[in-house]
Amino acid sequence: MIPDKDTDYFPQLDALRAIAVFFVLLEHWVPGSYWFNLFLQSVRHNKLNNVTALVIDWNELQGIPVPDTLLLSDINYEPAQFEKLFAAIGYFLDRHCTIILSTPQRLVARDFINQLLPFCKEQAVRTIATESGTTEISIFVLKQ
Repeated sequence: MIPDKDTDYFPQLDALRAIAVFFVLLEHWVPGSYWFNLFLQSVRHNKLNNVTALVIDWNELQGIPVPDTLLLSDINYEPAQFEKLFAAIGYFLDRHCTIILSTPQRLVARDFINQLLPFCKEQAVRTIATESGTTEISIFVLKQ
């Protein structure tokens, strides 16, 4: 079950072999970047000793370790990449990986998200404070 508070979810990952993967189109998510380092700081702060952060190319998945749980966030920006991204998600689902996907509610991604709904076992919406106000974030738990 997706908890009411976002911060309540991550301690549950401690019992799992988890991996956070950033499918990267934008340079600011490369290792050593502010955002990548912020994620690593969050992992350390929450004492998640079994979480690994990787930046991978979704066209080259061979040799990527398949975790119990895959955390994906903000991956659906480029409609031209949706077909390849869907195939990459299918690669992990076919290998019995649970995927937790969080994403802002963008109209451009509606068809992409609709393709994932047959795999959706849980779904929630959270309102997140931003510098310019608030935004709605959808969270999906995907399984084969």
